[in-house]
Amino acid sequence: MDCFLGKFKLRTNIPGKCMASKIEDCVILYLEDDDPTAYLFQIALQEAGFSPRLVRVSDQNQATAFLYQMGIYSDARKPDLIILDLNLPMGNGLEVLAEVKGSPNFSEIPTYVFTSSHNPRDHAMAISLGANGYLSKGNSLNDFVTAAKTVCECLTNGSGQMDLC
Repeated sequence: MDCFLGKFKLRTNIPGKCMASKIEDCVILYLEDDDPTAYLFQIALQEAGFSPRLVRVSDQNQATAFLYQMGIYSDARKPDLIILDLNLPMGNGLEVLAEVKGSPNFSEIPTYVFTSSHNPRDHAMAISLGANGYLSKGNSLNDFVTAAKTVCECLTNGSGQMDLC
């Protein structure tokens, strides 16, 4: 299935099955260092009518700890979806993407880049590393709502039931 957000086409040829049966049970790992942006995305999910369990981490080390269930994340469930920013204070989202897609434990998890970068090289690199989509953050709540709808509807095929990830 292909979904579109503005000029970006999202690849959603995602094999396998989700651990969640519906979007409300879905665990989304959201890697975002900027507090206002993270809050805006959380509001955008609500405005879009989706209520997954959103776990926000703010740097590469926290993302790794969550994925490998280390420290405070020892009881964390494997995420059904990963959304990551590229520009981080420690490391960058492309490194996390390479780690996720290079690991047999995580490579099947749909992973979307959600970034303010409009650099075509970042877009090309993200897709070449295996990102399932590349979304631009935009400048308004409506842009964030559109991104939230795109990701969640691609995952659920518009049905509310998890069937593509």
